Amino acid sequence: MQKMMKIIGSSMLILLGIFSDVLLLSGNLKAQDSSFSVSGIPCDFNIPHATIEMPRNANLRIKVLQSSTASFNDFYAVVGPWPVPRYYYLFQNRIPEVGEIWDFGPLRLADKVDFFIFSRILDERYDFEPTRHGKLVEVEDEHWQISFEDWCDFDWDDLVVDIILTEPRPTIYISKPADLMSFVSDDHIKYEVKAEAWAFDINGRDISNQIDWLVLPGNYSGYCTPSYRFNSPEFHFTAYIAPRVERGSWPLNYDLFASVNPDVIRIYDVNRLVQDVIDVVRQQYVDYQIKLPYKSQFVEDPAGAIIPSIYREPLYQIFNETKQAYRNWAGDPNAYFVVSSGYRTPDHNRHVGGVQHSMHQYHWAIDMDFGDEGQPGTRDDQDFLFRFLRRYFDNQYEMDDHVIMHDGYTHLERYDYGDNFPGIER
Repeated sequence: MQKMMKIIGSSMLILLGIFSDVLLLSGNLKAQDSSFSVSGIPCDFNIPHATIEMPRNANLRIKVLQSSTASFNDFYAVVGPWPVPRYYYLFQNRIPEVGEIWDFGPLRLADKVDFFIFSRILDERYDFEPTRHGKLVEVEDEHWQISFEDWCDFDWDDLVVDIILTEPRPTIYISKPADLMSFVSDDHIKYEVKAEAWAFDINGRDISNQIDWLVLPGNYSGYCTPSYRFNSPEFHFTAYIAPRVERGSWPLNYDLFASVNPDVIRIYDVNRLVQDVIDVVRQQYVDYQIKLPYKSQFVEDPAGAIIPSIYREPLYQIFNETKQAYRNWAGDPNAYFVVSSGYRTPDHNRHVGGVQHSMHQYHWAIDMDFGDEGQPGTRDDQDFLFRFLRRYFDNQYEMDDHVIMHDGYTHLERYDYGDNFPGIER
């Protein structure tokens, strides 16, 4: 047992000493899964794919010569032939800087590498699938340039890259979870990760079964079991996170390391897994054990707040119709009342004393009252508001129990699905 503990201890020291002996780094290049699809569009359907067939075992070095200042893109490379093609991205959803460089490989003799961009700016020009390939020019032996057309104005200057061959070197990269920047724990205490990585030696030989793994939780992200694994292309761990009362709204975050020693020098890749701003909000629903809206139902409003958008418009349509009816009743075109409470995050709902399953947390409830400036907010005003909304709901939806008069304000809920509104049951 002591001998085994010494072996494990020394291996952990190797992993934790990653930073001291690393000379080779795989950079920001990640592999994508094979679900990525490529389709031709009007900009490029008459142009051959930008395909480079490897003349020898080598790495590819890619440098940005020109970049559009008007459009955010993804830039992909697809490598084959393999039993399963390898999908890489060089950058995602941004404008690259001129002079930016990526280096990846090793690639083998006769490997075919295709390059594509996916345009993120979808306006009236894009009535088609915005995935496109570039125009390839061979400058000289083992040296190419590729130009991409983004806006379909055919100037071929939206992204221009220079590609040369470099000497092959060993490499490692984490393929899953690739660029996983968003997640919600399975319940209020656990978060599970299934990771995979590939590694190749200088000759392109697969050495993935020699990969060592290590995961380090960030602040308030609990502990992971197991925290390491040796000699495996896969790593499955569970993170046990701290309760929300201790963690607050701090985003869950983990550093995932994969390393291998192909010859003398250990090389590694690392993914930082961090919840994005939407899932930081969604995590509150998980922590408080209430129904979780789908991620697609959240947007960022002009003020920068994350809100569930799917429920908002019907309520505010009712609010505007009620406001006009109130002005007609009051005989004053400037009469008004205000929304004193609209969407609440579960954290805020708890802070103000809301009930656990309040519809405010889904943007399906608003509270309306009369402000202090020039509006006395008499009982007659409140009575009109209450009666009008009860009649409105009874006529429109045959339900009038979603309007409640409280002391000083009127509470309005609208949800056509009853308790089965879209979302994920916890």
